[in-house]
Amino acid sequence: MPGQRSGFALIDWPYVEGLRLDEAMNPLAILAVGMYGRELPNQNGAPLRLVVPWKYGFKSIKSIVRISLVEQQPRTTWQNIAPEEYGFYANVNPTVDHPRWTQARERRLPSGLFSPNRPGPAEELLMRYPLFRFAAFLLACVWPLYWLAQAVLDALGPDPGKVLVDRMGQGALVMLLVTLCMTPLQKLTGWSGWIVVRRQLGLWCFAYVLMHLCAYLFFILGLDWGQLGVELRKRPYIIVGSLALVGLLALAVTSN
Repeated sequence: MPGQRSGFALIDWPYVEGLRLDEAMNPLAILAVGMYGRELPNQNGAPLRLVVPWKYGFKSIKSIVRISLVEQQPRTTWQNIAPEEYGFYANVNPTVDHPRWTQARERRLPSGLFSPNRPGPAEELLMRYPLFRFAAFLLACVWPLYWLAQAVLDALGPDPGKVLVDRMGQGALVMLLVTLCMTPLQKLTGWSGWIVVRRQLGLWCFAYVLMHLCAYLFFILGLDWGQLGVELRKRPYIIVGSLALVGLLALAVTSN
């Protein structure tokens, strides 16, 4: 096959695989042109793949150029280049040691900033831990209702509007910190329930920020937009809060 031979290649071509007759006749050993109802792309021009799952897992031999029946089982390519790693059942038998991987225990795949590890499909994961999700919902919504009830009962002191503004802002900060703790908790404990409520808590954080903003506009400014410029000059940190609101808005809109 053109382009396969090279003076610098570490693996001799063509690859050699030796199957016993009982292995070759095993229903799991197949010459595949497709998988799961889809055509397999021709890697290196190979139209067929030899799939031997108990030897190579999801890997497979490509570029089939010859099939021969011989008296003795030949040494395979992998036995020649890495005899300490490959062998019969080496990839799928948990009792067979392997220098680089094993099926006896789970190994987490590495994650990155834009490709974090996920404990499972999002649709399936969101259906789990319904009581925990409901408890998180109750704990998040009970505090604003409690503060409003205190305001109605005149239990917030002489300036209930300012107290509501402060408590909504503090609640937003607490919700943000709690949301940020979900991923570390999942990694420390291995329990995926923390991840289940992470999005809900993040949206509650955004809701608290909106309630804080509405309370500020209504109770502090009295919906007097002309007073906003004066407030910005007296309290420049409001600008920082506005930028944070824009960032949270983007996160809330794009969360899924």
